[in-house]
Amino acid sequence: MYSVNPRLWENLWIALSLSAVASLRVVEIAPIVHTELPVWLEAAIYVSANSLMPLFLIQFVFSFLNRPVPVLLRVVQVLGLADAYFALGLPMPPSINWWGVHGTAVAILLATLTQLLMLPTCFRSKLPEMRWIGASVLFITVENSARMAKQLGLPSPNQDVLWHGYDIDIRGLSYLLFAIVMLIAMTFRLRRIQTRNRQIEQEMAAARSIHQILIPNHGDPDQPSAFIVLGDVSGKGLKAAMTVSLLVGTMRAFAETYRSPAELLTGLNRLLHGRADGFATCLALMVTPSGQLTLANAGHPNPYLNGAEIPTEANLPLGLTPDVQYSEITLQLSPHQRFTLVTDGVVEATSAATRELFGFDHTQAISSQAASFIAETARAFGQGSPQADDITVLTIARALLPA
Repeated sequence: MYSVNPRLWENLWIALSLSAVASLRVVEIAPIVHTELPVWLEAAIYVSANSLMPLFLIQFVFSFLNRPVPVLLRVVQVLGLADAYFALGLPMPPSINWWGVHGTAVAILLATLTQLLMLPTCFRSKLPEMRWIGASVLFITVENSARMAKQLGLPSPNQDVLWHGYDIDIRGLSYLLFAIVMLIAMTFRLRRIQTRNRQIEQEMAAARSIHQILIPNHGDPDQPSAFIVLGDVSGKGLKAAMTVSLLVGTMRAFAETYRSPAELLTGLNRLLHGRADGFATCLALMVTPSGQLTLANAGHPNPYLNGAEIPTEANLPLGLTPDVQYSEITLQLSPHQRFTLVTDGVVEATSAATRELFGFDHTQAISSQAASFIAETARAFGQGSPQADDITVLTIARALLPA
């Protein structure tokens, strides 16, 4: 599961936890099935698995909750690593002295008991599966602690129960229940991720519908010019979608009245102020058949003409204050040149490996390419990292018509 989606670190930590459980069971049944493993290897596996188990479980719980591990539990993890290093770094002959055996048992007992520090986090979580996880951690902690206490000669419950002539190993049963509960919890997690992915797909379908409204398939040949508006609404979900619907409907109405991009943005700004949560960046562009471009910018990333960034006045986004007068600039688009508009999702695409932004320089370097190439390059750059914003690229090219 981790190899399919490396962003879900909890899959890695639960895999390591269950692997530690499996290795402990192998060591415990080794004398019964006569595997004849060296004693030092059995001891190293036993101590390492017991010492690292708290580390794996702590990491799993907080990765599952998408929260940082508290400092106290970080200390516990470091102590567990130190104990495992001691076990792996020193070969253990069969004749281990009293302090080696009992000192290791004390270290494992303390490391195991610290798992109880996670229980308040588990039981206070709003996720129902976290209560299952907390119960399984409590059960396996009590069982492992009882076994370590027995090795130290302390009072502890029996590790084996006779039932109708059968000798039931409580520790084996606790491991089995632990694995089952963890798999149930991961199933709940998977279902929640699938539900969230379906919601995202529905939002993307709605976004595609909005894009079809914004960008018609064919222009009107009877119109002397065309308005092109590219924007980005703050926020996510239904409120943002409603803001987009308000802007699209208003643009349809205003396009018949206002004859310049600055007037259009001024009207949109007055309408949006006080009527929607958040704001919107927007770049309005009017294109004439002769290739003249007139544009006004409301806090949106600057456009590019044939690979060069076009500076615009740093006006406020729409909806922040009603009294904004937007300025215009005019450019000439020559035949076979390309004019490119992007949203900030391109610039802010983030590398999962280095946490580096795609950036303005990189965007400018490829701005003369086709829109699909720019969008795919930015998406590939941020692959493996959660995309914070939508990626939209629009290019305009002027072609020479046949005589």
